[in-house]
Amino acid sequence: MRRISMIDRRRMRWATVATIALGLLIGVRGAAAADAGRTLAQPADLDLFFLAYRAAGVEPPFAALATRDPKVSRADEFTRQKTADEVERQLRSRAESVRDVKFLQVNLDATIGEYDPKYGEFTFVGLGDGTYIPSGSPFGAEVRIALANGGQAQSWPLDAKEAAAVLQRNRGERFVTLALRLEVIGAQQPVDGVPLVLEAKILAVDVMAGDHRTRLGKLALEP
Repeated sequence: MRRISMIDRRRMRWATVATIALGLLIGVRGAAAADAGRTLAQPADLDLFFLAYRAAGVEPPFAALATRDPKVSRADEFTRQKTADEVERQLRSRAESVRDVKFLQVNLDATIGEYDPKYGEFTFVGLGDGTYIPSGSPFGAEVRIALANGGQAQSWPLDAKEAAAVLQRNRGERFVTLALRLEVIGAQQPVDGVPLVLEAKILAVDVMAGDHRTRLGKLALEP
């Protein structure tokens, strides 16, 4: 049986230390990634509903919401409570599924305005300060995404040659789709009869052609 020399022992010791250090580094990076939050692409209306409540720091009225579900209203008096309990459980599970969501990927239709040679930029008509993205109305409550920095993303700096190429690649059309990467930054307090407003900041914009297949360019916003 081969004896392990002092040098081999030292190498094994250093290898163990390196493995432990690598494991700790991976663990720290994993924790940081989890803290950074998850991205939800093209969120459903119900997801935005629960995100707005979470961002506002308010517990959704799960029991009351469950009673509005069609399955509950159709149930007879013998099964109604059991059905309501099951629907409430499903709603709580859905709300929990978006708890770690920090970023959203959503689309916004816009139009490219006339090129401004003085400032060297296009302007997106339909995007600016006060712009919000409407969503559906789960449980009768309209949900909106308010863009906190829409004005900052309104201008698309390009030189004249690049701007002309953009229009050419979009077949001369000015209608575009803006694929927005958003960071959820808050929400207004829920009030009965008032739309739920989820507040978000634009981080980046992919400008897509009207056919939704051709990428015309990208706009990254300053933090």
